[in-house]
Amino acid sequence: MKNISLRPATIEDAQTILAWRNDPISRENSFSSDEISLEEHMRWMQKKLSDETCQMYLMSDGGEDVGQIRIDIIGQVGEISYLIAPKYRGKGYGTDIIEQYEKHADDRISVLVGLVKSGNEASKRCFEKNSYIRLSGDGTDC
Repeated sequence: MKNISLRPATIEDAQTILAWRNDPISRENSFSSDEISLEEHMRWMQKKLSDETCQMYLMSDGGEDVGQIRIDIIGQVGEISYLIAPKYRGKGYGTDIIEQYEKHADDRISVLVGLVKSGNEASKRCFEKNSYIRLSGDGTDC
């Protein structure tokens, strides 16, 4: 049985998130597939953590970090990006992390969306399991 919780991400999580992000499967499913340096990632992470229109959380199961979710708030829209740690993929955590965020969603957000690269079937299924509507166009699905 899962014992899931979300906590705000901190700069101390940067290396963990970078390792997940630079994993070959994560890069393949990302709109930006280049490997990211630690220096570049640290600058990005500091910027995101200090941005009041960005929310970032780590999800843990039984105290072990299993994924990260980020929401960029644009007006009243929250754009979801998430990563699941490579060793936890295929275990339902993608669906869980979206569901858990929805319980913590910021009051400023009226609509949540997820942009998904056209070949990323696992992520499409996670959003659909959470009752998101699929829209197609320009190589992405929402």
